Amino acid sequence: MCRMAHFGNCDPETADQEYCVFHKPNKSEEEAVEFYRKFLERFKPRVEEVEVDGEKIKRLVFEDPVDAKGFVFPPLISFEDVIFKKSVSFEKAKFEGSVSFSGTIFEKDAEFIDCIFNGLGSSSFSECVFCKRVDFSGSQFRGEVDFRYTEFKEESVFWGTTFEENVDFREAIFHSSVSFVNVSFMKEANFRDTSFGKSRDSHTNFWKSIFESPAIFWNAKFHSKLDFWSVKFKGVVSFAEATFYSEATFREVEFHNSVTFHSAIFENSLIFDSSTFNSSETFFWGTKFMGDVRFDFVAFNRGCSFKVRPDFVISKGDQKELKTEFYGGLKFSNVDIRMGIEIDLPSEWFKLPEAEIEARRVQRLSYEKEGKRDEADRMFVLERRAYRKVLKNRAKEKYSNSKTPYQKFEAILFLIYVYISTAIEAILADWISLYGTSWGRIILSSFWVITVNAILYQALSHFSHVVILGIPIGTIYTNGASEGIPGLLNALYYSLVTFTTLGYGDMHPTGWLKALSAIEALTGAVFMALIVAVIARKWMR
Repeated sequence: MCRMAHFGNCDPETADQEYCVFHKPNKSEEEAVEFYRKFLERFKPRVEEVEVDGEKIKRLVFEDPVDAKGFVFPPLISFEDVIFKKSVSFEKAKFEGSVSFSGTIFEKDAEFIDCIFNGLGSSSFSECVFCKRVDFSGSQFRGEVDFRYTEFKEESVFWGTTFEENVDFREAIFHSSVSFVNVSFMKEANFRDTSFGKSRDSHTNFWKSIFESPAIFWNAKFHSKLDFWSVKFKGVVSFAEATFYSEATFREVEFHNSVTFHSAIFENSLIFDSSTFNSSETFFWGTKFMGDVRFDFVAFNRGCSFKVRPDFVISKGDQKELKTEFYGGLKFSNVDIRMGIEIDLPSEWFKLPEAEIEARRVQRLSYEKEGKRDEADRMFVLERRAYRKVLKNRAKEKYSNSKTPYQKFEAILFLIYVYISTAIEAILADWISLYGTSWGRIILSSFWVITVNAILYQALSHFSHVVILGIPIGTIYTNGASEGIPGLLNALYYSLVTFTTLGYGDMHPTGWLKALSAIEALTGAVFMALIVAVIARKWMR
């Protein structure tokens, strides 16, 4: 009895042997010819003549289901341009040499579960059409595999599949859901120009798969929700110019070699949760993030760059095409940037100030770790400026969302408060000292205050008898000159002494000039303290 009798599809004439003709391995030439003859007798395909590219060809059409479970196909088997009208099962079949399903149409379900495609030749499924579900779970491809231009109209399953040599999915189309779960790609996996999940409610999953060699997703189109979970990329990875139309998630993914998303477009949210980047070449150059982006618990062990290098721009094309733009939110919670990150981008590339705040914060931390304190200070200034924009946007949003008269009144008060407070912050914190990071700005501002007040002292002294609210404008009493250049120099001297709060007493104001002197003295006291604080922070940390 045939050892594969449990499949229930043995050849009756040879079923009493150790292996029937269908299940016998290592067939001789005569046995291979007998296999082909009996295979055609078993499934009785009809022959039809069709015209392809102006030429008439003959092809086989299998009208009935094909049960080839456990069959051992001899080398150089060909099912090119065949049509399977009913379901097909090649479960646990073994293909001992090259096999071609090029141009084959599977109108019903197709099963290639636990198949072995021997490494003695290639396996071609190019230009195939799978009209219904196809399952390659557990199959082993020991030679090169070609899925170019193949169309998967319903669900496609690759659970536990092993590709020991190169596999090519270029320009393949997955209309429905596709699952690559526990798949091993031992050599190059090429998904360039491939379309995933074009139908509604479909999904694309790469779970617990391993890419030992380069993985190419150049210009791929991910129409459905994409999930890379616990995937290991040990070779180079490229998602350059890929388009992600739905949510894309990379959870617990390990990138051990260089990875690039340059010029990719994420039209929905992007999530990198607990992923690890171990290469110094992690690039998001020219990437467009249309939705929210999240890098939670991500480890950039060798650095990451969102900033295009000048040499790349010169050699590759126009700077405008390589803007890394963020249209949604950005989050870097508990991120590890031990080797630095480059996200020092122009403010106009961030459409939401909240995203800019997060980018500046992370870049500031990176610069501080690298000891680039001046650059870190610059990031802090940009972060605070973005925060002012956030406050204004919140106030506007509160006003636009208010419905009742009381809510509108409250929103107007809040709007006025925010605009006044941010204006004061812009003048006192930003313009004067760049948020306490520039001692040069403070000194220049001090000279400006001293000079302006000196001019006011001299100019207003000419109107000393003018009375405002019952108080004369007043003058500056001095034993020296009060007119011309000597008078201006005396005014500068008085302004400097007042600003520094020395108060020698040889000159004193009257009238409203007392108030002006008091304001200058208060301003000077604040500036002196600020100068000391900034110098100590800049030079003694």
